[in-house]
Amino acid sequence: MAESKQYQLRIMDEEIIISTDASSEYLSKLINYVERRAREIKRSSLLENDYKVALLTLILLANEIHLKDKDLEAIPKQEEDVQKRLVNLIEMIDSSLDN
Repeated sequence: MAESKQYQLRIMDEEIIISTDASSEYLSKLINYVERRAREIKRSSLLENDYKVALLTLILLANEIHLKDKDLEAIPKQEEDVQKRLVNLIEMIDSSLDN
């Protein structure tokens, strides 16, 4: 397991210190993504209160995670459907070859 490091981060004009085993490059990607989404929300909602922008950003990001989770949950069902189709195709090919 990677060793935990402390990072001093600046996000939405706020300084925070976190301890994590993630790399600084990964944290930078996360912060850039969150900041970009926050700027989009601030621009589109015309909110001036950074706290409210942060809350809306959290809701948006939670929604993105939820939608991706739903997509992941659907994969086994899709795989099952593909397997059934493949079995049907194989049976059709076998049947036509037998005739």
